[in-house]
Amino acid sequence: MIGGTTFRKRLKDCGFETVVSFSDRRYSQPSKAWVEKFGDWVSKHQPSKFAPDSFDCDDFARWARFRASMTLIKNPALVAKESTHTFIEAWVYIKAGRKLNDVAGGQTHATNLVLASDDKFYWFEPQNGRITSFNKAKASIEKLVIAFP
Repeated sequence: MIGGTTFRKRLKDCGFETVVSFSDRRYSQPSKAWVEKFGDWVSKHQPSKFAPDSFDCDDFARWARFRASMTLIKNPALVAKESTHTFIEAWVYIKAGRKLNDVAGGQTHATNLVLASDDKFYWFEPQNGRITSFNKAKASIEKLVIAFP
């Protein structure tokens, strides 16, 4: 469990240019094991094929956050009463010639970020369910644009 003010500070400390303001006071942190299991599910249950401008990265990121919410909030073992969760939408600029969870660089990309119960951030790619630690991916990211808790 992490407080809203602390969560916002942790996101800013990561280097995001903007962290969208939010009013939630308490955030439950899913385990890395849950995130990995969710990634397996996402890889098998894609809502659509990638389609530029109609169902692309931002749509996948919002879909994954919604699905995570539906799973986490309905399970009191995963999310404490009167709290939300730390599975969020985030926009980054991936360096040219690099990849983030198999997404090519040289572009701004909407993806997901989660602060797990081990108190570490993980990038979650909603188009394939892959997960990479925040620190391991640093070399691939040129700019952390915006976070939507």
